[in-house]
Amino acid sequence: MSSIIVKNQHILPARSIKRFCDSNGDVKVLLKESGTVFLAKATNKIFCVQRFWDQSAEKGFGKQIEDDFQAIVDKMLFHNSYKLHSEYQTAITRFYALWKYRSLMDNEERVISEQSGLTPLVTDSHEKQLFDEMQIHYVDESGSFPSRNTRGFELQGQIMMFERMNNGLVWHLVASPHLDLIVPDTPLNDLYIPISPTRCLLAGNPVESLSLAQSVHANTSSYIKSKKYVLGATVEKYA
Repeated sequence: MSSIIVKNQHILPARSIKRFCDSNGDVKVLLKESGTVFLAKATNKIFCVQRFWDQSAEKGFGKQIEDDFQAIVDKMLFHNSYKLHSEYQTAITRFYALWKYRSLMDNEERVISEQSGLTPLVTDSHEKQLFDEMQIHYVDESGSFPSRNTRGFELQGQIMMFERMNNGLVWHLVASPHLDLIVPDTPLNDLYIPISPTRCLLAGNPVESLSLAQSVHANTSSYIKSKKYVLGATVEKYA
């Protein structure tokens, strides 16, 4: 497998996870099913899926959405600014949708055509790898696009649809001065993105800071809606 191909694909980007790590580069992770708490690097496979979507979704439109968002977050945290410029709003909405629909993807096969509905064009493994590296879609020996390609199509379509349906969404930078925030493995349907232990992005709520009760509610909601794990310094409270 070429080193160009990303095999461990993050649901939430490693750059986002690193903001919750300690000085040793570790973050606490709580596994919901067992109640186990352990330390992990941002590159840990617990935060990843194995080559689930195609290279275009990982290094093409997906990377562009991630890069735009991370640049905005870096600026906000560096300047400690609560004012979000209007041009930031769409980038944040796109990132939220990317995180949301990555986390909600299941293991079902994604087949665009019936078996043999399309003429197989690429059957050699080396050719497949080359096309994957070049982010070119192809029909394989099954007569359809590989599942990871169709997941990529689906992911891009879901992001575009979410953006269209939430065109007027307004995000606000909100502080959590009384309690460190934890991060869910999915945002589910909450318009909420923790970006550091003491900062989050909220849509539709123009407050500048959360009360202690509101921060507790945010963390509890993160734990409840998560499928497998939560991460952050205070996850042990939910073990």
